[in-house]
Order: sequence, then C-alpha cells, then structure tokens
Amino acid sequence: MNLQDYDSLERYVPHVFVLVMMAYMTWIRLLPRDRAISDGQVFFTANDPWYHIRVNEFIAANYPATFPFDVYTHFPYGSFSSTGFGGLFNQITVFFAMIVGLGDPSQYQLELVTAFAPVAFGAACAVPVYLVARQVTDRVYALVAVLSLALVTGQFLNRTTFGNAQHQSAEAFFITFAVFGLLFAVNRAYTEKPTVAHLQDRDWEGLKPAFTGVVVGALALSMYVLTWPAGIFVVVPFGLAIVVQMVRDHVKGRPTEYLALVTGGVFLLAAVPVMLYVLLMGLQFRIHGASFSSLQPITLAATGAGILFLHGVATYLESEDYSREAYPAAVGALFLVGIVFLWLTGLIEMFESLVTRIYSFGYLASPGAQTIAEQSPARWLQGISEFGLLFVMGLLGLIWALIRVVTKNRPLELILLLWGATMYSAYFTQSRFGYYVALAVAVFTAYGIYHAVKLLDLDDLEIEVDSLENLGESVLDVKGYQVIAIVMILFLFLPVLVFPIGAGMSPAWESVRAGGDQPWQQDALDWMEDNTPEPEVDYLENYPTPEDGDFDYPVDESPLEGSYGVISWWDYGHWIMHVGQRVPNANPFQQGNQMASDYLVSQSEERSNLILDALPSLEPDPHTHEMSDDELRDIVDQQGFQEANEDTRYVMIDDQMAAGKFGAIGTWTGFTGEDYIDLKEIQLGENFTESLPATGDGYDETTLSRLYFDDARSMESYRLVHETETYGMISSSVDLGTGQQQVNQLFMRDSYDGEIPGTGLSIQEAGQMFQRDQAMPAGGNAYLYDIRAEASVKTYERVEGAKLTGEANASDELVFAIVNLETENTDRSFSYVQNTTTDEDGEFEMTVPYASEHDVGVDEGGTNSAVEPEGPYEVYVGQVGVAEVLGDTQVIGEPEETGNVDVTESDVYFGETVDVELVEIDEEDLERPEIEEEDIVDEEQVEDEGIDDAGETIDGAGDEAGAEPDEEPGG
Repeated sequence: MNLQDYDSLERYVPHVFVLVMMAYMTWIRLLPRDRAISDGQVFFTANDPWYHIRVNEFIAANYPATFPFDVYTHFPYGSFSSTGFGGLFNQITVFFAMIVGLGDPSQYQLELVTAFAPVAFGAACAVPVYLVARQVTDRVYALVAVLSLALVTGQFLNRTTFGNAQHQSAEAFFITFAVFGLLFAVNRAYTEKPTVAHLQDRDWEGLKPAFTGVVVGALALSMYVLTWPAGIFVVVPFGLAIVVQMVRDHVKGRPTEYLALVTGGVFLLAAVPVMLYVLLMGLQFRIHGASFSSLQPITLAATGAGILFLHGVATYLESEDYSREAYPAAVGALFLVGIVFLWLTGLIEMFESLVTRIYSFGYLASPGAQTIAEQSPARWLQGISEFGLLFVMGLLGLIWALIRVVTKNRPLELILLLWGATMYSAYFTQSRFGYYVALAVAVFTAYGIYHAVKLLDLDDLEIEVDSLENLGESVLDVKGYQVIAIVMILFLFLPVLVFPIGAGMSPAWESVRAGGDQPWQQDALDWMEDNTPEPEVDYLENYPTPEDGDFDYPVDESPLEGSYGVISWWDYGHWIMHVGQRVPNANPFQQGNQMASDYLVSQSEERSNLILDALPSLEPDPHTHEMSDDELRDIVDQQGFQEANEDTRYVMIDDQMAAGKFGAIGTWTGFTGEDYIDLKEIQLGENFTESLPATGDGYDETTLSRLYFDDARSMESYRLVHETETYGMISSSVDLGTGQQQVNQLFMRDSYDGEIPGTGLSIQEAGQMFQRDQAMPAGGNAYLYDIRAEASVKTYERVEGAKLTGEANASDELVFAIVNLETENTDRSFSYVQNTTTDEDGEFEMTVPYASEHDVGVDEGGTNSAVEPEGPYEVYVGQVGVAEVLGDTQVIGEPEETGNVDVTESDVYFGETVDVELVEIDEEDLERPEIEEEDIVDEEQVEDEGIDDAGETIDGAGDEAGAEPDEEPGG
C-alpha cells in the first residue's frame, strides 16, 4: 500500500483516535469501582454524590418531577436545593436508570447508574474538547487536546471517577459544548453574513446556515446553565467577548449586524428552555444566583437583548455620521448605567459574589471559606502536579492568543481567550475549578503547540518514504532546532503525567480514588436509621415551598413526637440525610456552618443548648456567635408553640472533627489556635521533658471535646447512645531531629482492638496507658503525645434529663451520682458522674441524662440505645470525690450517706423528678479501694473534686466544689 492509499482513511483517523482516548478515560475512571461497591450497595465518594442520589431517588419516584425545596436538610428551616441539584445531570442520569430498570429501577440500579454517570460525562468531554480545538487549530492538533485531557489528573479526574457522582462532570462536558456552540455560531455569523434584510425578505433558505449556528449555540448554552444554575457566570466572558468584537468591528468600519443577529439570537433562544424549567419548578418569582430561579433566563434574555441594542446604537451612530470612536464611549456609558442599575436593585451583591468566587484569586474569600480545601486558591505546584508541564504550555498558549487577538482581528480566538482566562482565574481563586481549567489546559496546549510548530516551520517538513534512501535523506534535511522542538513537545507530556517527578505526583491510573467513610456510612448511620424514630416528614414527598423559606416541621409538645434535627459539622450533612435518613442542621451547601461552629466550640452546655433552642426563631444561617447568652435566652423565652418544639435531638461527632478539622470548625466563629492551644511540659523520657504545644483548657471545655472525649460526663442534657467499632487515635507529634510539630491530629484509624504498628498495643490500650503529658516513642527522634483514643464516630441524644432529688443529714455537703455503663459493640465500660452540694436544709437536686432502665422503644418515639447500664445510680454524700483509675471510676474520700436509685427513659425524656432514699454509712462497712498514684489517669479531676492523691480531704474542698443548684455542675 502506498501513501496515497492512506488519504482516503485520513478523515477517519481523528474519530478513531477520539474513541480510543474515550475508552482509555473510561477504563481509568472505572478502576476503583470494586472499592465503591459492597454488599449490593454503592458507597459514593465525598459529600455531594449523596445528595445527588437523594435527588435521583425522588425523580425516579415522581418521574420526571423534581423538588425546588427540600425539607430533609438544614433543620429547622429546610433548603432550596443548591447549585445544580435537580438539573440536567440528574435528569439524564435518571433517564438512563429508567431504561436499565425498565421504567422502575431498583435502588441498586439507580445507585449504579448514578455512580457511572460521572465516568460517562468525563470520557465524553473528549468530543467537545476536540471540536473546540478544531475551531482554532486543525484536526491533528485537536487530537493533541484530546490526548492532553486524557492524561491529566487532579480535580477533573477526581470528579469524573466512578462513585463520585457530581454535577461537575456534566458541567465540564456542557461548558465545553457551550464554548464550541458559541464558536460555531460566530463562525457562521461571519461566513454567512445574515442581515435584517434577510429577515424582512423572509429569505429562510439564505438564513438557514446562520440559524443552524444560533440553534447549536443556544442549545449548548442552555444545557450548561440547566446543569449548573450558577454557570450563568459565563455570560461575563461570552458577553464581553461579543461586545469587544462589536466595538472592534464598528471602529474598523466592519458591520456589527452579522455578529449581533447571531449571538443575540443565541442568548435569547437559550433563555427559553431555561425559563420553561424554572416555570415547571415554580421558581419564577425567585431571584437567586446559585440555584434555579428567574435570574438565569432573565440574564440570558437580557444579554441577548443587550447585544441587539448595542447593534442598534452602532446603526444609529453610523446613520447620524458620528465619529466611529463615539461607539466605544457609548458602550462604556451603557455599562456604567448597568452597574448603577445593579447597585440600585441590590443585584450588585451577586456581581460581587461572582468576582469573589471567580476573579479574586482568593483575596476576597472569608476566613471560613478558606478552611474549605476546595475553596482555597490553587498554587503553581498544585497546577503542575495535576496537569504536568501542560499547565505551563496552556498558559503560554493563552498568552499567545492574547497577542494574536490584540494584533489581529480574531473573533473566535477572542472568545476562546476570555473563556480560558476565566477558567484559569477560577482555578487560582478556588482549586475546585480544576475540572474547568483542565479543559482550558487541553485546548490551549494544542493551540500553543500548533502555533509553535508554525513559528518553527515544522509544518513545512516533507518526508518522502518511497524508499529507504529517500527517507534517510529527508531525515538528514531536518534542521537541529526542529528536532529540539519535537523533543520539547514530547517532553510536555511525559513528566508527571506518565512518569512522576516528585512527591504527590502520579499518573492518572495511580491517582483515582473512590469509596465512602465506613465508620459513618456502614456503622453510625446504619445504626441511626434502624434505632432512632423516623422524622415525621416523608423522604420522597414534594412539600410546598414556604413563602419565607422557613418550613414548619410537624411538632408536638411531647419529646417523643414530631420532627427533629441532627447536628454535626456541615461536611456530614448529606450523609446524615441519605444514609441515616434523618434531617441534618448543617450541610455541604455551607448552610448552618456558622451555627454548628458556635455550638461545637461553646464553652458551656448552657450556651450550646441555647443555640439549638433559639434556632427556630432565627433567620436561616444565623450568626449566633455574635449573640450573647442573654440575647439567646430572651429569644427562647418568647417562642411560640411551633418554634419551642422544633428540637434538635441528636449530635454526631467524629475523630476528624475532634482532631484535624477542629481548626477549621473554630475559624468560622473566630475560635483560633490561641484559644485552644497551650504550651505543656511533656515527658519524653524518664528524666527528660520538653515544652510543646498541645490542646489546652480552652479545647477541653468545648462542647465538642466534652462530648467526644468525656462521654458527656457531668453534662445534664446529653447521653451517648452509640459509638462505632472503628476507633481513632488522636495525638500531637514532634520530631526532635527536624523540629517538625503537629498538634491534635488523627494519627490512625482501626478497629477498637486494632494494634498500633510496632508497639504491640491496641488503640484502646495506648489511650489508657499514656497520660496526656506523657509521650510515646514513634521511631527515631519522633514522639506522640497528648494521646487519646476514642470511637471514630459517637452519637449522642439530647434529652430533658431526670431530676434526682433527696435530703441529706447536713448542709453544704458534696453529692455524687454515678451510673456505670457499657457499650454493646465494643464492651467498653465507662461511668457517668454528676455532682452538686446540699443546700442549707440538706436538700439537693441534680439533672442526669442516662437511664438505668429501658421503658421506651423506637416505635414509641424513643432511642434503642447501644449503651447499656450496668445497674442503678449510686449516690454518695459527704467529703467524697471520684477518680479515673485505668478507665474505671472509683469513689474516694469519706462518704457519710449513700443510696441507689433507678432512672427510666421516661424519666429522662420528660424531665421527671426521681427521689433518692439515703442511708447512713457505717465506717466499718465502707470498702475503700486501694489506689496507687500511678494508676490515677485523671488526677486533675481528683483535685477539682476536693480529694488529694491519697484520698484525704483537702481543707476547704466543700467551699471550692460547692455550686448553686442552678449553676452548671463542674467536672
């Protein structure tokens, strides 16, 4: 076969290459599927996919309807489902699931199709990337763009992997399709030259090619906006490119008519399907930038009308013989009028938000937003690790496009330039937009190489291969700088993308990740779904949208009836909603994050409860950290029946919240490291101590710490009802060789009896063996200190608490109530301790949250607690205290009276009063435990309670520990 025979195959080569690259991209993205599927269930990656499957379940059950308002999140308000949920990504996914399930897909079929959707969209991106690159290069270099996209990693790979079912995968496909659509339309505008005269003469045949461009551009643009409503931001780079080109055309004496008619038509026509969708959802009277509303179709229509109006201005100025330089001035004046209009209507805030999120390079982001990894700006090294040297080549291509646009009339390249600049700006503002910049990198890499080859005359090479002799001669004719150029082009693809060159850099086939958080999704939340009462709202019902955006949940004065919320950090909101089938207070839409932060870092139980109690009377997303306790108390005191009974009932805390995420949690309300990190003397060896940073009293007194580490010890309203079998070991660390330090980090996760490598100790044993000021060797010069080990996820129930009352023989005496408890799944024993003092009449009252007897089942509105009492409460009166001895609570001192009492769950739920009958203790009958000083784990608590290390009473202890009954009890 000679070379001429290959000419007929040339047009098929690009199609075959694109298909091969799509197959490769699909294979890469399916690699982690086995890790994401377990026991006939899909465990989605990250957060947002769990909300997408919730939306897909609703659409499948009510096909094709979706809901504009969701009562199953952001308790006690409900939520307009944010950015893109319920849009085209979900509709397409459910459509294919309906095909797979023959009109009635099973839960597993729906999950499987949803998990595969990002793979399909990610691989399909090769097609519009090829089409876009083809518009500004040729078919060979368009294939370079496809190859570039296939090799990149980072956010683009992550968000298009099996199980990571996010609308961003569809965004990537449809925004590239939208760019192609606009390029195609503009190309048709200049080649077909449609005019108003064509319309007046009804020359439909002559208008057909241009109209095809309008339809393709409008369809592509509308599909992108219907995928992600916040994507309406593309009118900025697209609209600006059109206006700049119209100004250039007018100033240079070229007609603006062709471009205005086509692009104006694109935007106006794109508004139609978007408006229809908004009408179907009943959101036509809502204006919102991040979710579906009238803002999107109005903006599209206004942009189209504005383009046509600017053409009218150009026509008027030309007819009146104004200088051509008057047109730019007129356009600038109209822009100023538009800014004034936005300011007067309050819509300028949306424009400010656009600048902050896309064009600010992170400088305008709030401190809280900067704690979210994907919302922090990307750095150069991150760009290199995700895209290799293509990241630099793409920027060079962008710069070359700028030079060509400035020096020459290049309408298509102008559009591409402003789109690409926006993608890079978005990435350097929020790293999450890596899935956008990947598309720009691919296109501009091809664009840059294409023009580099032209500059170096490489495209003029002609190699005759009729014989080996001719081939050799042709090769010898190649100039040295041309060979170097070819080598450099290959060099762009090999480092990082094929061969790693540094830490954190790996090729795509080694970068894919998938799977959920097992302790949460397969343990804590599965337990919650089966062992807590169902909220009285239907998971798949479409509830009416409240006019004020605040849903009235079904409530009842009984604590065992009505709906309720579950509070945790916002990261876990979608998991709680879908896996646990419960209503979270905070969610990954960043709704409730300020409140959740304030609650978790509160320094008193009273304030934490005031925050939760006041929520129903506050506006959504309240800044409670700016309110005093008295302000919150006044709000609670003035509540009506509805607000007073919209209760938050459960609290979920995990090891990551207690450790690495704690800094981010505190940042939202200004609780920084200065508030919770202290220098402590840490014993590194037998006779060697070092002053090192560790969590201090500010941390220990937070609600988060008291719940997670102390099992709600001495708290009145919270009881542990479940903990996971997976444990987390939390510690700080120091390397004396390098000086590297880390404070309060999650060191490892394993089963509760899992062994710490190289120590022979289980996680539980290490947590019990080392006091917080003792260090554990970690190899070499490294040490772990401030060590604590707890279940990875703990679930608490918030209750009214039973009131233990009694009368002792003397006033101003210490009173301790202790109940011993054990967790069902880990057999961990611990004790709940509460204390108070007798008043002048010898009477006492204390509130306790744990029950010693079960009498309320789940069907009756109670909780099937996985924490069992080992007996009744033991009450001691006198100069007594308690000490933690190797995980066991011991009573020490000289008790004078004692009594046992059972507390039922009904008592705990309804705040019932339970009388304690006391009897005097005969000193001879008192069994005093023998306690060695080295066995005391919580020595600080012993001192706080007024008993010294030897068990003798400290002078004045009663005065120090005594507290008024209405004060919060001490440790």
